Amino acid sequence: MISEVDRADEATLRAFWAVEQASQRHDREHALLRSWDRLHTLAQGGNEYYARTFLVARDGDRVVGAAETVRGLQDNLHLGELEINVRPEHRRQGVGTSLYAAALERFQGAGRT
Repeated sequence: MISEVDRADEATLRAFWAVEQASQRHDREHALLRSWDRLHTLAQGGNEYYARTFLVARDGDRVVGAAETVRGLQDNLHLGELEINVRPEHRRQGVGTSLYAAALERFQGAGRT
C-alpha cells in the first residue's frame, strides 16, 4: 500500500528515513547520506521555490519503500524530481514500481510532463 507521509507523523517520517538509509548503504560503499535532522527540516518547512512530497510503501505495518518528489514552483514548471528507495530484502517485488506509479500520478496532477 502506498501512502503520503503526514509531515506531523514523526514515526512514519523516521521509517521513511530508515528505508532511505538502508537502501543507500546497501548500494553504495561510500554513501553520502542525508541526516535525520536534514530530512526532518525539509519535511517541516515548505518554501516558495519547491514543493516536496514523501511517499511510503508498506508491507503490513512495516515501511519497506520510500519515495520523495520535488517540484519547482518558480522555474521548470514542467519538470519533477523523484528518488525511490526500497529496503534490499524487499526489492524485485514491485515496491519501487508502485512508488513510481504513485509519484507519476502526482506529477501529472500537478501538470508536469
